[in-house]
Amino acid sequence: MVRIDSILNVGKTVVKNVSSVTQNSNISNTILHSAQNVSQGISRTNKTYLDRINRISVKGVKQEEQPILDMLKNSMYDLLGKTKGKAELPKEIRFEYCRNGGIRKQGVANVTRDNVLHVNRDYFENIDNNIQENLKTFMNLGLITKDKNGKYKIADFLRNTKSEIFEKRLNEYNIGWPIDYKFKFHRTSMNYYANLTNQARKHPMIMLENIMKTGENANILKSCGMYKPRAEVAKMTTQEQYKYLQDIFQKYPDVGKRVVIPENTALITTPNYVFHHELGHINHNKLISDDIYRKFSSQQKLLEWQNNEKIQEVCSRISGYSGKDPFEFVAEVYSGLVNGQTFHPDVLSLYKALKGPVV
Repeated sequence: MVRIDSILNVGKTVVKNVSSVTQNSNISNTILHSAQNVSQGISRTNKTYLDRINRISVKGVKQEEQPILDMLKNSMYDLLGKTKGKAELPKEIRFEYCRNGGIRKQGVANVTRDNVLHVNRDYFENIDNNIQENLKTFMNLGLITKDKNGKYKIADFLRNTKSEIFEKRLNEYNIGWPIDYKFKFHRTSMNYYANLTNQARKHPMIMLENIMKTGENANILKSCGMYKPRAEVAKMTTQEQYKYLQDIFQKYPDVGKRVVIPENTALITTPNYVFHHELGHINHNKLISDDIYRKFSSQQKLLEWQNNEKIQEVCSRISGYSGKDPFEFVAEVYSGLVNGQTFHPDVLSLYKALKGPVV
């Protein structure tokens, strides 16, 4: 289990289970229409959630940004359903350029200590460039290639049912897509692939362990002499482990096609994921004092977080972004927990130590 008390010196909290009581729905009007078709008691509950959401002040939203606001409202509604109304919501939502908020054009939104959610207009105005920049990075790393027909192809050793959806959508991508389609593609499919690549490149041992303990993978690899016990793999360098991961799928392609990479080896990104992440910040803010907030934000603590190999290994079970700082780790894990994802005990231990919101 990872120990971070010497770095962060935070208290303990209790993690409980939460039941999932609603499924993802569309924008608020659709939600209300659906609610009217079920029992009166459920309709009252749904209307209560919608009333809470509609009381939130929204400033600066442009007409072309309305689909994004609808997605945000849907995410809030979904979160209230899954937490039985206990989740905290933003006190205000602002659509604006967040150039002074410390986030780049790749950043969708941020939450300030006063629980105002700032949606970054820069991100949406540059969404096509953001997608192309990410694609260029993948291709420069050899993690995406083009075949003779001009079709994009993801790396064989990162292929599973989720990443194959990304490959399909990448080949369908059209600059004429509506903004919400582009947003879902970039922050759901493409982001999931980024999470996989981060883990494989920086901590391949984690992916190898997850592969070996999934289904018939170990027996399949033993049948062709590709199986290596954990103790042997642990003695390899990171580069050697990465090469072994690639070899499993490249030296014996037929065998590689039968080896299953579990979807939840990294954070599974859903259509609601991005805004559940931001709502995770809001619910985390409620649980930590100003002193702890300042401590987490200090340059010293951030450097200790980013340079702690054990912490970064735990973060790679989630996403590259979770390795940035404790706040982002909590928000990433929160979004996964809300959507029913199970995590390694080290992830939950670190989340608990950081006073992650009860889910």
